[in-house]
Amino acid sequence: DMKMLKGGRGAVTRERMLAWASRRRIYMVGEEKVSPSLGTNSSLSIAVMPFGLASTRASIRRLGLNGVLRRGLAGELYVTDNANLILDVSLTESMNLEEISVELHRIPGVVEHGLFLDEADVILVDHGDDEIERISRE
Repeated sequence: DMKMLKGGRGAVTRERMLAWASRRRIYMVGEEKVSPSLGTNSSLSIAVMPFGLASTRASIRRLGLNGVLRRGLAGELYVTDNANLILDVSLTESMNLEEISVELHRIPGVVEHGLFLDEADVILVDHGDDEIERISRE
């Protein structure tokens, strides 16, 4: 399974653009990021426009996704490089991630989300001690 959650640092829109523009997508991760199912170790990042935020959040909630707006250390709203906000939502194993991905893209005000379900061609997992595991679609 090569599904990933991206955008933990708030650059989910740019990460998606880079993946889309690349002929071959190779990701390297530490073994601590590998989990039995998406959402076990981290939340799903959703970049949303500040304009119409209440309506956008209500639409996201109707998909069964609940979360909080990301905040900085001083409690201020986290604003991305593209002037968007990040909503961090929890996932459960029973969720249909492909359907959620499609539905999130249909919501006005959702700029991008961190469900990378089929973007990776190769994932390199660093297990430490010079051990790299290669997971490939090929």
